[in-house]
Amino acid sequence: MLHVMSDAARPATTSATVTHEAGTVSTPVDTHAVRRLRIALGANELFSATTGATALIAASPLGRFFDIDDVMVRVIGLALVVFAAALVVIRRIADHAVLRAWAIAVSIADIAWVIGTIVVIASGAVSSGGAILLAAIALVVADLAAAQLYYRARSC
Repeated sequence: MLHVMSDAARPATTSATVTHEAGTVSTPVDTHAVRRLRIALGANELFSATTGATALIAASPLGRFFDIDDVMVRVIGLALVVFAAALVVIRRIADHAVLRAWAIAVSIADIAWVIGTIVVIASGAVSSGGAILLAAIALVVADLAAAQLYYRARSC
């Protein structure tokens, strides 16, 4: 689980310039929270890349373990690697407002993954061992989404 700071321990904010239709406005930005948001996105990137690469490399044994077609394992693995590559780009966005918007999109994707996992487990589509592993992965993904949303909310 990622470290979450109490509001009392949060450092001072700095200002960022944001241009709107009405003009340029200076808004406060908690740079510590932005840095933590980038760390949370980086953890998601690493977990997604590792899980995806593992699925691509070990598709056949994982398919047998989950009791599903190894092509499905490869498709999921490829999707995770692509998601991780997108996170590489998102994490490096300099504009705080744009980063915060992408953090919501990433968190929604993570929540959708957790819901999809619950549906797969409840349907009995995978082996019991596969269900346990999927549940563990879903817990990590839920934790990543929570950390991203937490630091996103504090980064404004």
